[in-house]
Amino acid sequence: LKGEEVYLHLPEMASTKTYLASGAIRISPDDKHVAYSLDEVGGETCQLYIKHIESGKERVLYDGDELLEGDGSIVWDNEGKSIFFCTLDATHRPYRLYRRQVFDNEGNYIENKMQ
Repeated sequence: LKGEEVYLHLPEMASTKTYLASGAIRISPDDKHVAYSLDEVGGETCQLYIKHIESGKERVLYDGDELLEGDGSIVWDNEGKSIFFCTLDATHRPYRLYRRQVFDNEGNYIENKMQ
């Protein structure tokens, strides 16, 4: 549509996968980032992503060397520095609510992947 901007093009993202379902899609309070979750295998467990809207740079969230997974829910804090998400227990029920700081006070991305 004229004047509209595409932040995530899910059919295009799904074109190279056998399965793709979106969980939550949330714009940060400062309108600079999109936090979203995707189930890419049909297991009802979502990986979490942050995308910088202007540059298009996407980051997969990690917990050490493991991909950060949750139930698909994502909510930004009021400052746009952290996200909240739920993990699943062994029976795939929502288990714990976590807060992950993704940006420092200067707006720099905080890398949580092991080097």
